[in-house]
Amino acid sequence: MQCQRCQFENMPGQSRCFKCGSILEGEPGVLDIHPPRMASWKRPWRGVSRLMRRHSAVDTVESKIPTKWVADNAEIIWGILLSIVPGFAHLLKGRFRRILWVWLLWLVFFAVNALLFRTSWGWRALGVAAAMHAWIALDIGLRAQLNEVLERVFALLILFVFFLLVYVVLAYAGLPGIEFRRTPLAIPGANVRSGDTLLLRTLADDPNALVRGTLVGFYALGIGTRGRSGAIGQIVGLPNELVVIDQGVYTVDGTALSTHDYPVPTWISRRRVELLVGPNQYFVSSLYGRRGVRGVRKDMIKRLCLVNKEAIASRATMLWWPLNRRHRLNTLD
Repeated sequence: MQCQRCQFENMPGQSRCFKCGSILEGEPGVLDIHPPRMASWKRPWRGVSRLMRRHSAVDTVESKIPTKWVADNAEIIWGILLSIVPGFAHLLKGRFRRILWVWLLWLVFFAVNALLFRTSWGWRALGVAAAMHAWIALDIGLRAQLNEVLERVFALLILFVFFLLVYVVLAYAGLPGIEFRRTPLAIPGANVRSGDTLLLRTLADDPNALVRGTLVGFYALGIGTRGRSGAIGQIVGLPNELVVIDQGVYTVDGTALSTHDYPVPTWISRRRVELLVGPNQYFVSSLYGRRGVRGVRKDMIKRLCLVNKEAIASRATMLWWPLNRRHRLNTLD
């Protein structure tokens, strides 16, 4: 813009002359009150284009939020991942003494769960251990980021559920070939009572190695159920032996067995039955829930008690619960 007084060329928009300080006067302009209009054929698509631009803008902003949050909290996320092993992140950062007592309590409850594994008290101890594990993971840095009590409680619940699920998955998948089952049988000679929990191992050896008195897990046709169902029973008769049930006593090849070691279930103790065990079978004594026990027929006893070798899946090796009677299960013969 040229100064009218000294003819100095000033920068556009300058109000005073840079050289002489005179007030610069702008050139009068013409205001156009008729701006260009959109073509009529484009107007129907104007709303659609605006809607698309609006959603694309929102999506762009929202897509950046998780990335920014992850970048800002990368150290905390990494610390939580390292806390899969309780206290490991604190150990790396030199802050293990801060959680020492909580870690020791976690170790105690985890040991209690191992001692009472897959029992009701074992599951309770596992839940407390998972809660302490969640608190340790929360303490690595996330707790300092959360100012509100409800936020901390909510984060603690999320971590608790996560670690509890991890524990449960490991409890079921970490011990292949082992299962825990409650037995309906009461065998005084083996100190086994009805409702006790037995530890069973998958039968890896030859089924022919099973001896009389062994408690086994097997598959039998369930009465009142659909298909096949698992059961627990005691081997009474070996292949090619004659088993006689009379007056509530088992007699095998002419030798009467002690009712203290080989109790006869009530559902088959009311009649005299003779059964010859096949060369590829065992006579397994077990309990079956059925109404009208008096109507049990010989063919039903044969169908349920004569179990093929391939149907025997596992062998009980220990009475696991209750704890005060825990012991290894040895054969009676």
